Amino acid sequence: MEENHFTSWIKLAQITTIEKEFIKTLTINNQSFTNFLSFYTSYLDKIVSFNASKFSGTLNINNETKAILDEISKIDEEIAQLKTKIKKETNFSDKVNMNIELKKLNDKLKSLKGSL
Repeated sequence: MEENHFTSWIKLAQITTIEKEFIKTLTINNQSFTNFLSFYTSYLDKIVSFNASKFSGTLNINNETKAILDEISKIDEEIAQLKTKIKKETNFSDKVNMNIELKKLNDKLKSLKGSL
């Protein structure tokens, strides 16, 4: 295991259609049994597709989905750091430049979310 994968909490009292579909895909009969790696990968694909469904609205996955989600996470962190820097900055021209950079990051984030 090289990395951790998490999903948001699912409230069973207020479950959505996508969450129901996700839970159904986790049944053991829907997994690959070729070998342990394929079994693990099939579960991982389900988690990645569920995380991507927050932006796409479906549980579909393609070859680029995981990379796009990783990039979204990275840009989210950059945006948070930049917002902190903007709050601390006292020079107006530097604030303007940082806000321009923030706008570019937000546009890129919107584009990535749309590509899912």
